[in-house]
Amino acid sequence: MIYILDTMEKLKSRLLTEDSGKHLMGVVDLLQKHSLIEADINVLAENVKAVIQHLQTFLDTKSKSGYQVCDPQYIQERIKQLEAAYIELVQLASDRHNHLIESRKLWQFFWDMAEEEAWIKEKERILSSGDIGHDLTAIHLLISKNKAAEGEINNQEKQIQALVQIGEDLIAANHFSSDSIRERIDEIQTMLANLRKLQQQRMKRLTDAVDYHQFFTDADDVDTWMLDTLRLVSSEDIGRDEANVQSLLKKHKDTTDDLKNFASTIDALHQQAGALGDEHRTAPEVLDRLSSIDRRYKELVELAKLRKQRLLDALSLYKLFNEADGIKQWIVEKEKMLDCMIMSNDIEDIEVMKHRFEGFEQEMNANSSRVAVINQLARQLLHVDHPNSEEILVQQNNLNERWAALKATADRKREQIQSAHGIQTFHIECKETITWIEEKKKLLESTEDLGDDLVGIMTLQRRLSGMERDLAAIHAKLENLEKEAEKNKLEHPEEAEKIEKNLEKIKVSWEKLTNLLKERDAKLEEAGDLHRFLRDLDHFQSWLTKTQTDVASEDIPSSLAEAENLITQHQQIREEIDNYTEDYNNLMEYGEKITRDQTDAQYMFLRERLRALQDGWTELLQMWENRQMVLSNSLDFQVFMRDAKQAEVLLNQQENYLMKDETPSSLEQAECLIKEHETFLTTMEANDEKVNAVIQFAQRLCEDNNFAADKIHKKAENMAERRNANHERAAQRMDKLRDQMQLQHFLQDCKQLSEWTQEKYITAQDDTYRSAKTIHSKWTRHQAFEAEVAANKERLRKLQQSGEELVREKRNWAPIIYPQLAELEQQFEALENATKEKGERLFDANRQVLYMQTCDDIDNWITELENQVLTAETGQDLTSVNLILQKQQAVETQMALKAKQVTELKDQAEYLENLAPEKTDEIEYKKAHVEDRFKRLLTPLNQRKTQLMKKKEAFQFCRDVEDEKLWIQEKMPLATSSEYGNSLFGVQMLKKKNQSLQSEIDNHEHRIVCVCENGNKLIQEGHEDAAKFKRLISELQCLWMELKSAIQFRRIKLEESEKAQQ
Repeated sequence: MIYILDTMEKLKSRLLTEDSGKHLMGVVDLLQKHSLIEADINVLAENVKAVIQHLQTFLDTKSKSGYQVCDPQYIQERIKQLEAAYIELVQLASDRHNHLIESRKLWQFFWDMAEEEAWIKEKERILSSGDIGHDLTAIHLLISKNKAAEGEINNQEKQIQALVQIGEDLIAANHFSSDSIRERIDEIQTMLANLRKLQQQRMKRLTDAVDYHQFFTDADDVDTWMLDTLRLVSSEDIGRDEANVQSLLKKHKDTTDDLKNFASTIDALHQQAGALGDEHRTAPEVLDRLSSIDRRYKELVELAKLRKQRLLDALSLYKLFNEADGIKQWIVEKEKMLDCMIMSNDIEDIEVMKHRFEGFEQEMNANSSRVAVINQLARQLLHVDHPNSEEILVQQNNLNERWAALKATADRKREQIQSAHGIQTFHIECKETITWIEEKKKLLESTEDLGDDLVGIMTLQRRLSGMERDLAAIHAKLENLEKEAEKNKLEHPEEAEKIEKNLEKIKVSWEKLTNLLKERDAKLEEAGDLHRFLRDLDHFQSWLTKTQTDVASEDIPSSLAEAENLITQHQQIREEIDNYTEDYNNLMEYGEKITRDQTDAQYMFLRERLRALQDGWTELLQMWENRQMVLSNSLDFQVFMRDAKQAEVLLNQQENYLMKDETPSSLEQAECLIKEHETFLTTMEANDEKVNAVIQFAQRLCEDNNFAADKIHKKAENMAERRNANHERAAQRMDKLRDQMQLQHFLQDCKQLSEWTQEKYITAQDDTYRSAKTIHSKWTRHQAFEAEVAANKERLRKLQQSGEELVREKRNWAPIIYPQLAELEQQFEALENATKEKGERLFDANRQVLYMQTCDDIDNWITELENQVLTAETGQDLTSVNLILQKQQAVETQMALKAKQVTELKDQAEYLENLAPEKTDEIEYKKAHVEDRFKRLLTPLNQRKTQLMKKKEAFQFCRDVEDEKLWIQEKMPLATSSEYGNSLFGVQMLKKKNQSLQSEIDNHEHRIVCVCENGNKLIQEGHEDAAKFKRLISELQCLWMELKSAIQFRRIKLEESEKAQQ
């Protein structure tokens, strides 16, 4: 007991130390030592328990004489002292463990913060570089690297924020170093903010540099263009003739338009210069370049104006000379024509002469505008002091003199021709008018002998109806001749007597004709009803003929509006026919009355006329119906054409959209195009309803035998073919877009892997690895880096496999996919080589230290595994055993990695022995110690795994037995049911259910057999719970046999019930 108390005092003194570690590895070492102390405390607990039990025997044991070895009071005090000392020791151990855990969190936080600080400083060194490139290509490359750095900062910021949150949690938990943690958090956040600000400043410098170099590149393009334009506007060529000048003017107009449009380019260059950075915006080279460009542009504009004016002057001169020469030639020809015109008394000669002169006047009017244009052009040229002003003035004066002389000659000739033609025309019209009056007079005199019967009345009425129109025309002619006579007397006094005689003859004949007409009208009025009947008959027949002509029209409407208009007009004709129906019936009734029982030829002629009128009326009604049908068909046809046109517009829109062959250049664009095409397909389906309606309307028109059925059928077939073709093309386009999206997805994956490879390649070339504090930490991190590279090689393999599949599907993609895969493979190979070389350099440079630290790491890991895993429980149920097995599998995975490290120690030891023979014993001792501990660890691990598997089998067997019992109990009520049916149909249904249950039980029997076999296997292996397993197997088999017997008994009962129901 004294030994135990002394041991407790020693352990207590070790637990009361204030050392909590100076760094992370020190705290980890203290925790491992503390675990050893806790193990000693656990061993001490057994000793304390044994001593207390031993002391308790002295309290319980007394001799027959009442002798006791020691005073019980003293023993109890010593027991209490021992128990109090042990409890105090346990409490101190717990406090010490908690304190070390907090210390480890603190130093782990400081360790991670140091790593982040080193990373920030490294990035600050890179971003502080003064290199901003010397051309656009270099600057864009630097911008890409800066963007990559920004992405790294964003990713690293998440890690830093996670570390900051850990620190905040420690502060919130009142950690003993909260002040240091807060100071460290503020420091790292300030450094991160400065780093982001530095990155933004470098991005701004690079962007300003891009704008600066882009400005001078664009300025060079402007100078080149202005030099080319200068050669055009400074040319001395102004043409040889009008056509040549026109060609030069057209070219100069194009050049001038380009020059005007180029002003926007120069303005954009000024705006570009204004958008430069502060140090570049006011730089002398920028301002000088802009002023030089502006000066050259102004010179070009002035030269363009001068050249245009020179070309216009040359064009005006050539145009003036050409027009003047043409007019002069025409004047010479017309002067000769006028000299040949000599007046005659023959009206035919005068008519010919007048016709020729009218043609001449038309030509003269046309050429007067040409003369005016020439004068205007000449005045303009003289006003601007044209170089050929004297020649222009002579040409203008000569032309005007010739033109004025021609006009004077033409005026005189016009007056002569008009005078001669007027008098001759008057004499001829007088003779014609007298002849016309005499003819009408003889026509009226021939009606004197006509009687008052039907024949006379009809003949007289027919002649008088035409005579009234002719007399009106003669009277108008007579008034016109009187006016012309007065005019001709003034112009031709020598013909006045002859003019008066002709007028007197006309007036005498006119009076005789009018008197004779009055006599005949009076005779006709005496005829009464018969006259009115014949007049109405003539009027109705005229209307009938006109209406038949209108109805017989074969005009086919060419538009929907025209078809609707014709339908309306045709309906108005029907209304007019209905209005004339009563007149028709009255005429037929009166005609029938006056022609009844008449044998005179005139009455018979009237009867035939009435019959013809009746046939015409019937024919008119039939014609109207036929025309109505034609117009109805035409209206349907035009409605179809309108709808078909609208449908064709939709089809055209679809075809125009499908004609676009857009190839996406990125995954986002491919997705946008697919969404756009899906929207198009939705619209297309909606438009199909309109197209189908038109096609169905066409089918109905064809079934109704429309006059344009062939045309309608062809157009409907064409629309159906176009619709189907659009559907096929839309489906093909969708397939193509999906293929393109698949290709773009592949290319994006390639790009992401390429970027990752390049980033890791930069890391692999870095001499330091995140500023790790020890060489072993560097080596460990490099191994993790190698593992990451190896893990991502699977991405490359999958990409290669995906690329091969795409090439097999689309051979034309091979030129796109294979170069991508080849480049990725080269990059990844370079990354692997760089990683391998860095590992070799790292290993060779610090091989001995790395060897020792690796041995210590493996040794510590084995110690931790022995304390944590091998001493742990093996589980009390199936769930806990499965969880422990999962942990066991994780340990085995770690064992495989450590086994590889142990194997590598042999080669490393041989190499180190050659380098440092004096340390051979130390190296061999380390290697042998680690190998021995590793080998000794394998056996307990395998035993533990075997023990866990046995426990799992036992727990699994018990679980399976319980599940099967529950299943049997679930089926037992069905098998023992006393319901056997009260009808034949009910019994048959119960038999079917019983047969289904029988099949289910038969199928489940192999499961029962399998569970029992598992239990028997455990029994044969000598499991400690073999008796329990036998009992479970027996219970399960009894329940199973009971279920089978019950189902057989129920089958027999149901068969008996079925026979009874039959």
